[in-house]
Amino acid sequence: MTTREQAHELTDRALALAGMCHVIFSGEHPDAIGAALAETMATYLGNHHIHGDDRSEREMRDAIFEQWIKVVRDLLLIHDKTTGMQ
Repeated sequence: MTTREQAHELTDRALALAGMCHVIFSGEHPDAIGAALAETMATYLGNHHIHGDDRSEREMRDAIFEQWIKVVRDLLLIHDKTTGMQ
């Protein structure tokens, strides 16, 4: 499988997972959704390890978290444009 095919497959899987989350979170209070997303993100970051190097591990997790925040902000801009909000 080529890198482009892998990227398309990963995108499809990510969108499918996000769709399932929309169903699960539907009707839930925003505070409950936020707490669930925080727990999920903590689990995600907790699974990134550099054995024997706690400082580098923390730095890596911080970098991953900063990149995630940027992606979320970019996605909000895209969603706002498609829904007419700005």
